[in-house]
Amino acid sequence: MINTSKLLVIGCGGHSRFILSLADKLRYQVFGLIDLSDSWKKSEIIMGIPVVGSLSQIELQYRLGFRSVVIGVGDNNLRKRIFTQLTNLGFSFPNIIHPTAIIDSTVILGNANVIGPATIIGAEVILGHNNIINSGSIIEHQAIIGNHNHVSLSATVCGNVTLNDCVFLGANSTVIEKLSVDDNTTIGAGGTLIQSTQTRGSTLVGCPAREV
Repeated sequence: MINTSKLLVIGCGGHSRFILSLADKLRYQVFGLIDLSDSWKKSEIIMGIPVVGSLSQIELQYRLGFRSVVIGVGDNNLRKRIFTQLTNLGFSFPNIIHPTAIIDSTVILGNANVIGPATIIGAEVILGHNNIINSGSIIEHQAIIGNHNHVSLSATVCGNVTLNDCVFLGANSTVIEKLSVDDNTTIGAGGTLIQSTQTRGSTLVGCPAREV
């Protein structure tokens, strides 16, 4: 029997707790947590949900009939690797969206996105796969958000911005309008980006944000 109504949550750290809180408000039935480590504890329970296995054993969960997973991992590149692994195994990924999020009807959503409370996603935004749009953040009109990005607490992405893949925007950071942010870029907490980035994997901090 395929258990399509029950979720598995990947990860046992802080972001998994954020996922469990969202899932509870959305009345998802979470069957168990999957630890990233093989040294998982069978007796461990997090927010009332048991740890039921490790990531290296995830194929067993698939054989048991589980198909629906949410990745509770904050690190972009690790989340990307897990997403690719589980996609290849045949798992599906619902979008987990807090009921207080405001999402315009023209937004195009991919899969495996986690959208937190009090977020705003404006007109004609394109949101790819496996992104975290964290609490209180704003993504304005016509922005293009790629895959495996993390828009952190109260960050602002202004109109017509393009975030490529595996971008991390720190808490309260801002990307002003019409800029492009390259793959694996990090904007530090409180930073304000006023020109497009030129180098993959760069870290920028401050106001205006400068590379370090």
